Amino acid sequence: MEVVRVRVQCLGAAVRMWHPEVGDLELRREKYGIGGTDGQLLVVHHAESGSASAEGLAVLASIAASRVAGPSAPYPLD
Repeated sequence: MEVVRVRVQCLGAAVRMWHPEVGDLELRREKYGIGGTDGQLLVVHHAESGSASAEGLAVLASIAASRVAGPSAPYPLD
């Protein structure tokens, strides 16, 4: 297994987004530098635990899972 080193670039910057299915989302953005690359970053958005935004992300995850698992999936699952 290869070990990849990451470095935090920006800790917890606040980001507001709007999604048509769940509305406003207040998220935190973390940027991690990927070691051994030419400046690539991994950007992660997350919600405060227990917040309305966390609920919104959970709803979106549920919607996405049902679309992929449902009979009308736009592409094969294998």
